Amino acid sequence: MYLCFSFPAVMKLIPGDIGKRLEEMVQLTAQNLPQVEVTSTYTILRELGSGAFGHVLMAVHHCQGTPMALKFVHKKDTELQDFLSEYCIALTLGAHPCIATALGIAFQTPQHYVFAQELALARDLFSLMVPKMSVANNMPTLDLEQLLIRKMREDEAPIVLELLKDGFKDTENRLILYVLTRPLALLLMAVVSSGLRFFLNSFVVALVLPVLLTVVALKLLLWCSPDLKHLHAYYSASHRGLWVAVYDDDDVCGCVALEPLNREQHTAELKRLAVSRWYRRSGVGRCLLHFLEAQARAQGFKLLVAQVSVVAKAAVGLFENTGYNVSGGRPWLGYTVQQEFIKEL
Repeated sequence: MYLCFSFPAVMKLIPGDIGKRLEEMVQLTAQNLPQVEVTSTYTILRELGSGAFGHVLMAVHHCQGTPMALKFVHKKDTELQDFLSEYCIALTLGAHPCIATALGIAFQTPQHYVFAQELALARDLFSLMVPKMSVANNMPTLDLEQLLIRKMREDEAPIVLELLKDGFKDTENRLILYVLTRPLALLLMAVVSSGLRFFLNSFVVALVLPVLLTVVALKLLLWCSPDLKHLHAYYSASHRGLWVAVYDDDDVCGCVALEPLNREQHTAELKRLAVSRWYRRSGVGRCLLHFLEAQARAQGFKLLVAQVSVVAKAAVGLFENTGYNVSGGRPWLGYTVQQEFIKEL
């Protein structure tokens, strides 16, 4: 099973000599606890468990392909010393057959301390713990009275950017796969590949190069938005706004933005609607959507527009169920890759 206990209390029970060695391990680990963007290094597969301590996610390392359990511990509730103690004890006790082995990977994000453990394949951690969110019919539910939506502060911009990147990672991979598997795209890449074979000696290179160039071009196109470079500055000007959903006082779990499109026609665009991975399907997205509609009405807008990728099925369902209608789309090689939803306020 996974370790989960009070480490300050455990430290008091450790004999002096062993305690000193453990303290040395903690001090050495503290000297190298890097900041890591999770989605750039790991593919998150699913949640294994959650509780007051944080979350445990099943992940795969991008380069090594190693499946593992990543334990995320809230910084707001956990001292760095306590986290390092837990990690070092997990490393020490990992040789025991009944304890999940720590993999020697520890890092931090803006909101969490994280370390990796081997997967306990026989049983999910979720079945052993009382989750922070109640579960009914496999759907997480929150106490929405603890959910606060407010303007994003400048110091929260890195947290919001990481949240957006996490959402982009899921959507862009599916969108790229969708684009590359369209018949006309396959035909064009085949033609380019055939042409390259006259100039290249390698059949494999001629076959792979068009695919790689297409993937790179699509990724650059998806990340060319000017607001992502300076979130706070961009949405603090020209009647724009970016709001965050905060759960349990200071856990940023979602965001949404508003940008005027045409003042004369009283039209605004809903942008950057995103929810943290472990708060999805819990009502946070719907709360953000209703909040932004109220903000748009208060600013005198009568029409709200949103651009949604066709592969973002959850977002498409949310807009369809809240009174939005499809008014157009962005085509690519004759296929719609982005739908435009519109709603009269």
